Amino acid sequence: MTIAALALDLDDTLVRSDQTISPRTLERLQAWADLGRHIVIATGRSPRATAEIPPMLHAFPWVCYNGGIVFDRRNGGPERKVLFRAEIPADDVATFLAEYTVRQPGSWVGLESNDRAFFVRGDLQTTPREDTVVVDDIRTVAHRAAAKIYLPLDRYRRVLDDMPPLPSHMRLLASEKYNLAQIMPAGVSKAAGLAVVAQHYGLDLQEFMAFGDDTNDLEMIQEAGVGVAMDNAIPQLKAVANRITLSNNDDGVAVVVEELLGL
Repeated sequence: MTIAALALDLDDTLVRSDQTISPRTLERLQAWADLGRHIVIATGRSPRATAEIPPMLHAFPWVCYNGGIVFDRRNGGPERKVLFRAEIPADDVATFLAEYTVRQPGSWVGLESNDRAFFVRGDLQTTPREDTVVVDDIRTVAHRAAAKIYLPLDRYRRVLDDMPPLPSHMRLLASEKYNLAQIMPAGVSKAAGLAVVAQHYGLDLQEFMAFGDDTNDLEMIQEAGVGVAMDNAIPQLKAVANRITLSNNDDGVAVVVEELLGL
């Protein structure tokens, strides 16, 4: 089947280690779009953090929060049309955070709600983003529905057996690469988000070529017509990808798009 759409993870895939996207990559993506073909940004980032990417990429659909919210941005206007949204109910947010903080006092922990981040610094060694609301006790803001809860994977695993099981409408998305546990609504994934975009534009997932590097890209890489792992990807992703390209710092995305364009 002909590839009609590109699904692009951001961090460590499209975005280099210096937090930029190379001019070469942007030029190739623009050439792809100029042919009337589709581009979808598929990221774990929040919408506000996704908005930091170069302006030309604002014209395309965004799958944010690992599929927790899907926007149609194809016309490039200032307003985003929400195609899909899923959240953890407020009661479940409060219950989970109460259980975790009692068992892991001093841990950093955060939640994303309505495109805002609330965070307890705890034992975090780095500085949170400037747009993060830092609080002393995460339970004071746990009365709101959340796109995701995030916390250190190693500390969560220490208490996992002592905590109540996650409800069936919640799931754990674990990243060894970043020592990150993300508690998400069940059924949410980048692949599911792409399926929403595909239906909106009358496409099939088999017409997508997806690029990624970490565990949150696994379903997307497996379900797309062609899955491409970056050279800097985790071994599990490379094992299920159809091909491996160069790293994010070596224009791995651009190299493959050039092949598609016949350059």
